[in-house]
Amino acid sequence: MAVVSLVVMVSSDCAARRGPTVEAFGRQLLVDVTLDQDEAEIGETLGARYRLRNLGKATIEACIGDAGGYTVIGSEDARGLVDVVNHPSCATHFSLRAGEELTGLRPVTIPEVGQGSSKVVLWIQVVDPTRCDRYGCDAILLKSPAGAPLTIRGRRSDGRLAAPRLQTKQAPRRFLPRVARDVASSR
Repeated sequence: MAVVSLVVMVSSDCAARRGPTVEAFGRQLLVDVTLDQDEAEIGETLGARYRLRNLGKATIEACIGDAGGYTVIGSEDARGLVDVVNHPSCATHFSLRAGEELTGLRPVTIPEVGQGSSKVVLWIQVVDPTRCDRYGCDAILLKSPAGAPLTIRGRRSDGRLAAPRLQTKQAPRRFLPRVARDVASSR
């Protein structure tokens, strides 16, 4: 049996700063998603329009980060895409007063999850640009709670399928097989 240890380091500089934390962003911000169309074929790419609304009473100064993703929940399976960023940074700065919103667009490629009724759930990374150190900034992934309804008709006419079960832009973690080998050889 392999034992994995995780060490978490917190910078006291970040923790000592005043203002809302990324956890507060999670309580104040809501992500809604709508799709450019109601129906799609497996493998087709469509636009997912998101709306990020400030439901709180305070103004939020933050950024949209590079990480995020989506999940398509279908009649037979749930699959999607995730963009992982190890050191979050500010891609698009925003300021939202109470009740204000911003909108954006993300591409969604429909994976093979079965035909019929489905829904698309979107994740948006929100970054706190005031809480950064050499490892990046504090960030949180916000997900659209309801998702957007979609009817999946079948395969694309060119026969190509969508992305595999999970895609990531993060480099593979090469240390895991070596750890497993070390544990196995120590028996």
